[in-house]
Amino acid sequence: MSEIAHTAQSMNLGSQEQVTNFKVKVKMTDPPGNIRPGMSSTVNIITEVRNNVISIPIQSLTARSENYKKQAKSKAMKKKGGRKKGKGGRKKMDEGGTEGKDNGRWKKDKTIEVVFILKDEFDGEEAPKDKKYAIVIPVDVDVDSETHYAVKSGVAEGDNIVTGSYKAISRELQHGTLVSVGNDFEQYGKGKE
Repeated sequence: MSEIAHTAQSMNLGSQEQVTNFKVKVKMTDPPGNIRPGMSSTVNIITEVRNNVISIPIQSLTARSENYKKQAKSKAMKKKGGRKKGKGGRKKMDEGGTEGKDNGRWKKDKTIEVVFILKDEFDGEEAPKDKKYAIVIPVDVDVDSETHYAVKSGVAEGDNIVTGSYKAISRELQHGTLVSVGNDFEQYGKGKE
């Protein structure tokens, strides 16, 4: 690339097909003979390539508080009727805060990137038939494509990664939640695409 425009060119504004493009000038080292001055084209630019890496679908990655285990237990207690006593109450815990040491004031927790993997056991309990536990696993991701992230650490080959809608993964699913396994689990659960 020899030049990238400073501003984007948007097409189809206000529609679902809205596209944002940046004008880029590319120098070709070995141009084909049918290229003429002034022609324009669409070019896929590969910036990095990783071979033999574990990758996860983009929709499986989410963020959780570093204290995700503590918060999951707190939410489970609330569902059973128990209530956390102390300053700040329910609202602050639901916002991802924890009680700090400075006179009971709440501070915002640091977030980490995580995925959910499926396990047959959680806290010594076996999952019922046709269900599995969704367990939070912190991950360190590397480069991404349009559909996947390369993973540096956190998951291993053969781990079954939970994917779903943004709401399901980012808001509803918690560490240790029992989930039903869909029909496509056998087809896609072994790392096949």
